[in-house]
Amino acid sequence: MPFSPYGQALGPTTHSANLTAPSRRVGDPSALIPPAAPRLEPIPLPPMSVDDTSLNALVIYASHPRIQHDVRRHPGYASAPTGRRHWSEEPATNPPTPKMVIVCMVLPRPFVVYPASRDSNYVTVRDLLAATHDAFREAVQEAVADDDIDETWVPAFSM
Repeated sequence: MPFSPYGQALGPTTHSANLTAPSRRVGDPSALIPPAAPRLEPIPLPPMSVDDTSLNALVIYASHPRIQHDVRRHPGYASAPTGRRHWSEEPATNPPTPKMVIVCMVLPRPFVVYPASRDSNYVTVRDLLAATHDAFREAVQEAVADDDIDETWVPAFSM
C-alpha cells in the first residue's frame, strides 16, 4: 500500500467491493418529490436613521401638509402655518444634522441635502425644500431630454 502522511493507507477499501451500483429506476414516486423548503422569516429593514434623529414636524408627510409648496416653483414661494416667522430656517431634523440623503420613489436616484449657508452646520427646512425642488427639476429635464415625458408633467408632491 502507498504511504499516506495522514496515517491511512491509500487504496481500495475492503468493503467497497460489496456495494451495488445505484439504480436509475425509482419504484416509489414520492422519492422524486424534494423535501419542503424551510419557512423563512422576513428580514426587518434597517431603521430610517442610524441614530435617534427625527424629522421636523413641518416636513413630515401628512394628509394635511403643514407646508404649502409646489416643487415646480422656487421654495421662496412656500408657505407654512401662521405664527412661525422663521420656519424655513429651522433645522430639518432633530437633532440638527449636517446632511440628509433623500430617497423618493418617483425620482430616478437619491439626492443629498447639505446646508446652503457656510455659516450653518445643519440642514434647514429651506435647504430641504430647495434640494427637493432642484432634484425634481433635474429629473424632469432629464426625462424631457430623453423624450420620456412632456415638460408639463411633474409628479404630485406635498409635505
